[in-house]
Amino acid sequence: MRVVVLEDYLNYAATSASIEPLKQLGEVVCYTEPAKSEDENVARMAGADFVIPVRNRVSFTDQLLSRIRHVKLISQTGPWLSHIDLAAAKKYGITVSRCPDDGDEVVKTGTAEQTWNLILALMRDSELNQKTMRDGGWQVKAGRGLAGKTLGILGPGKIGSRVARVGLAFDMRVIGWSRSLTSETARTIGIEAVSLDKLLSQSDVISIHIPLTDTTRGFIGGREFNLMKPSAVVVITSRGGVLEENALLEALCSGTIAGAGFDVYPKDLLPRDHPLRSLPNVVMQPHMGGYTEEGYGWKFIPAVENIIAFIESRPQNLATDKDIERQRRREATYLT
Repeated sequence: MRVVVLEDYLNYAATSASIEPLKQLGEVVCYTEPAKSEDENVARMAGADFVIPVRNRVSFTDQLLSRIRHVKLISQTGPWLSHIDLAAAKKYGITVSRCPDDGDEVVKTGTAEQTWNLILALMRDSELNQKTMRDGGWQVKAGRGLAGKTLGILGPGKIGSRVARVGLAFDMRVIGWSRSLTSETARTIGIEAVSLDKLLSQSDVISIHIPLTDTTRGFIGGREFNLMKPSAVVVITSRGGVLEENALLEALCSGTIAGAGFDVYPKDLLPRDHPLRSLPNVVMQPHMGGYTEEGYGWKFIPAVENIIAFIESRPQNLATDKDIERQRRREATYLT
């Protein structure tokens, strides 16, 4: 038996006890770096019986799946399957499994925590102050407090509502917008439902939690940035493609907004020379919101268990025809 783990950036599999049951059954090969081409991915999966993709970094297209028909099972870490062409997998006889949704609260909580990590770093100029201290200096700039300021939540769903509750604990006014948000639902969260333009123009902190779909790609562009306060900061922990990149850079460089915090980008593995890396009013994290130690455990352990169950002829947590139909209808394209 040969198991291939794909794009495990943190090398979690190689050092985790959860992989040991598979090592006892055969060869386990772990790749930490992304493949440079489809051919390289095919070469990595040569002879593999089972594949464990870490996160959704590899797009299993019809073409790729047609070249790895020897794979018996793709055991996805986490519950998300939008990066796998399920109809094509079925066509080529490749079974697909995923993790149950019941541990997803760990990831949502981690992402909300990361959101506040970015907000506080921006408002208190944490990076500037730390650099000053390391260089032997002392106070150079006063940070800004949160009490009495307005927090705008774009997409107050399961993650956004967690962020909102913390804002309320800081005595902030919290407002929210989404296409489906009603005043009644907002009241259950403890926030005020407002129009998009009102949220953009009144918020001191804007936290973005809307998914990336065909209709939200580039959703926040020049018009939206120009509605914001010059003192406002924007934080995004959902998907980077929601921001129109050129408009974002213009807003940050021109002072249209005061700063931004990122855990997600137009593409993962942000290029080394990307201008965001050098802007002084930017705080950056490497897409680690939900990837705490607890979050990794939740995703990886069931992926191993699904392989063992498959070997023992009791397959579990399989993608179904309903998932295939849902995938055909869905707009969302999480390919980062």
